[in-house]
Amino acid sequence: MAAHTVAARSPPELPIEVWQLVMDAVWDATTYSTFYSNQADYRSWALVSRAWRTCAQAVLFRTVELSDPVHLHRFAALLGSTPHLAVHVRTLRAYSRDLHTHDNVLSLLPDVLPGDVLPNLRSLLVTRVTEQDTWHPHAARPPSDKELAYMPLSTDSAENGGGSFTRGLEAHFAGVSELYLSYVTFETFGALAQTLHALRNLRLLSCLEVRWRALGAMPECLAWKGRDEGKGQGQEQGFLPKLEDLTIAYMDLHGVERLLSALGGRSAALKGLYIDCPHYCPVTFWDPRKPPPSRRTFRHYIQKLTLQRNQFFLLT
Repeated sequence: MAAHTVAARSPPELPIEVWQLVMDAVWDATTYSTFYSNQADYRSWALVSRAWRTCAQAVLFRTVELSDPVHLHRFAALLGSTPHLAVHVRTLRAYSRDLHTHDNVLSLLPDVLPGDVLPNLRSLLVTRVTEQDTWHPHAARPPSDKELAYMPLSTDSAENGGGSFTRGLEAHFAGVSELYLSYVTFETFGALAQTLHALRNLRLLSCLEVRWRALGAMPECLAWKGRDEGKGQGQEQGFLPKLEDLTIAYMDLHGVERLLSALGGRSAALKGLYIDCPHYCPVTFWDPRKPPPSRRTFRHYIQKLTLQRNQFFLLT
């Protein structure tokens, strides 16, 4: 009788759809400081029941962080044993203390984890973590004794078809439409340009303190090609032909000029632009997801920016 009374007074169970909304709300409120604690919460929720596990995994795998080769191989093995999880992955974060080493996680990504196994992958975030990034769990780790002054990638010249890294990006990560690069140094400006060129479907590009050891000659991939010079029928020509939003902060002026010259006047898709260089001062970053106040052509927008920056460059 007592047990029956207690059961009768117990509140009804909430539908799983309600808990799904709660998980989504927690996800939407995630920040740098709460990302890792929220990940732990999702793992705990996945242990409650089979229904909760399905919902929690769908949220947990929206963003996957790969900080080193060990995590990369472990994630690849997980997808091999449970391939149904792959459809949930929308964002890969290569946030690593060791990006400036030969076995950095970004250079291994195309070989270990071909992007075509992640059909819904749209965003790739690459950030070199330092001791100043106190929000990251690896910030307190000492740098590797194998650390270099740049991030080594296999990006050879176009004469031999490009390096294995850029070929892998082009072949397996064609679905990536957003790329965020932060605090990384490439060996040459050409290595940066070839990496961007391999992701030809980019619609959003953000470069924050992206540098290179040597400027070098103008990369061939930045040269504009005529309609008849493409490798296939109907192929869109030029550098990042689908790019809509571009943010560049704290980049060397020569590199900025090269990138904008490759885009200028030919990128009909570009709608949003934020340039803050070469000075170093606190800035309020523009959110590319918000529409610009007015729709001007790329050349009109740049000409206005040129005047505001005291004519630091001109587009040809």
